[in-house]
Amino acid sequence: DKAVKNLILKAKENGGNQAWLAVNREPLTDKTLQGQVVTFTDISLLKQQEAALIKDNEELELRVVQRTQELERSNRHLQQTLLDLHETQKALLHQEKNAALGRMTISIAHELNTPIGNSLTMSSTILEEARSLKAEMEGVGVRKSSVENFLNMSIKGGEILDRSLQKMSHFISELKQVILKQGISHHSHFDVSRVLANLQDQVQPILREARVDMHISAPSELPIHSYQLELELVLKQLISNALEHGLKATHDGAIHIEVRDLGSELEISVQDNGRGVPNEHAERIFEAFFTTNMGSHKGLGLNQAVNLTKHVLEGRIVLDTNNLEGARFVLTLPREVSVKV
Repeated sequence: DKAVKNLILKAKENGGNQAWLAVNREPLTDKTLQGQVVTFTDISLLKQQEAALIKDNEELELRVVQRTQELERSNRHLQQTLLDLHETQKALLHQEKNAALGRMTISIAHELNTPIGNSLTMSSTILEEARSLKAEMEGVGVRKSSVENFLNMSIKGGEILDRSLQKMSHFISELKQVILKQGISHHSHFDVSRVLANLQDQVQPILREARVDMHISAPSELPIHSYQLELELVLKQLISNALEHGLKATHDGAIHIEVRDLGSELEISVQDNGRGVPNEHAERIFEAFFTTNMGSHKGLGLNQAVNLTKHVLEGRIVLDTNNLEGARFVLTLPREVSVKV
């Protein structure tokens, strides 16, 4: 007798197909009549749509799970690849450091082998001659010619020893300058334009001998608060590099120095019209002991320049690889540098 709403029934049609029905039953509202009103609504299509939606949701959830798993695998693969890349970078850096150390060792050995070899040879010779002279004194007596020979040989040997020791001392002194952090000059206010004018006067005899012209383009005044001596040393190294490498044995050589005021910074470019820097040398040109003239140059000049620029002048120096003629070095410096203790 009670009302029934939306009772879902599963039935079979005459053809055997399944059908879904929604059954509603309501008592008659007319008091004079007894009975119930029962309605059957075919909801098969709605059920099919509901089943399809459930299936789609399940497939979507499955695809989400599968995609999540794929992303997790990809992420793990990328993390491993990144780790492998870092390990490869470390290995390459280690190899490069070893290669640089090997080149440095070879260069140091090359520079020191000759003076050390000469010193050892001469000291052995003097020692042997001294022993012979002593034996002669203990025997029948010393002849005047033996003493004269020993003295002459000792003087000549002493000169060779002195030159060799001087060469080693000079080399070690240069090596100390490359290591830096010592002997920093006075921190002061000075005018870069005036420094360049004085520098041009200093190097003029060398330029005249090399038949090279130097041109300077700079503001009339450009005051900075930095280290004047170190700036002069860097500029001299760049000029020396141009003369010894870019402009050697060339005609109509020229060095152009241009200064640009960048506000809190200044830019100094040093360019020559020589033979330039080969691509295979560009990456190593600031490396200690790198030189294309083994024996005549130690390969310390540009390395010293870059160390002074970085550690004392707090700037940076680069080789302009886009320059089409000669070599162009660009020096960028702050106009206010902290005091080094």
